[in-house]
Amino acid sequence: MPVITHGGGINGFTTTIVRYPNEKNLIVMLDNTGSGYLNRLSESLAKILYNQPYDPPKISIVEVLEKTIAEKGVAAGVAQYRDLKAKQPAMYEFAEPELNRLGYQLLRSGKPKEAIEIFKLNVEAYPQAYNTYDSLAEAYMTVNERELAIQNYKKSIELNPKNTNGVEALKRLENPPAKIDAATLDKYVGTYELAPGFSIAVTREGETLFAQATGQAKFEMAADSPTEFHLLVVPAKITFAADGSSLTLHQGGRDMPGKRVVNR
Repeated sequence: MPVITHGGGINGFTTTIVRYPNEKNLIVMLDNTGSGYLNRLSESLAKILYNQPYDPPKISIVEVLEKTIAEKGVAAGVAQYRDLKAKQPAMYEFAEPELNRLGYQLLRSGKPKEAIEIFKLNVEAYPQAYNTYDSLAEAYMTVNERELAIQNYKKSIELNPKNTNGVEALKRLENPPAKIDAATLDKYVGTYELAPGFSIAVTREGETLFAQATGQAKFEMAADSPTEFHLLVVPAKITFAADGSSLTLHQGGRDMPGKRVVNR
C-alpha cells in the first residue's frame, strides 16, 4: 500500500502527515506536548482506519513522575519509575524519549540536578542509545561539570559518529579558552536587551563568564579573544563591544545585537 509521510518539529512542537494516495486517506497530527509519539500514534490510527489489530496507547510516564518529583523529590521519582516498570510495564510508556522529555522539562524549570538524575536513569535503561548520553552531557554542562560532559559526549559519539551536535559540543568543550584579565571580564557583566521581552544576563564567577537568556538556564562561556566568546552547551557565540556597552548573539545563522540596559 503506497504511503507518503512527512514530519517536523521545534521547541516542544511536533507534527506529522501521513497520506495514502490510492485510497485518498489523510492523517494529520499536531502536538504541543513534545512527547514525540506522533509516528506511533499515526500508525495506530492507520490500523484502525484499515480495520487492522492495533495496540491502545499507553499512559505517559512523564506526567506521573513529574508530579512525584514535584511533591517528593527526584529520588522518589526514580524509585517510582523502577517500581512501575517492574510491576506495570504494559500500562505505562517507558520508551527512551519519555525520560528524555522529562529531563528537559526539569532543565527548563531550573532544576538541573534533578534533570541529571533523570538523564542518568535513561542512560541506565537505554545504554546503547547515543541520545541518552548526549542529553546527560548537556545537563552536566548546565552545572559546569565539564569533564563529565566531555565523557558523555564522547560515549554518545562512539555510539553514533554522525551525532553532529555531540561532535560540535565536544569541540567547544575541549577548545582551551583564551585567558582574559578580570578587568576586561568585569566590563561585560550586565543585562543586554536583544528584543522586547528577551535579554541576556551576563555574570561572572571567578575567571568565567556566564550567559543566561530570558527563560533559559545559565550557560558557561569560553573566551576566543578579549571580545569574542562561545557558549559551551549550545552552538552560539557572543561578541562584546570593547567597552561592554553592547553585545551581538550569533546563533543559527543570525546576528542579534543588544544594548546593555542594566549594569552588573
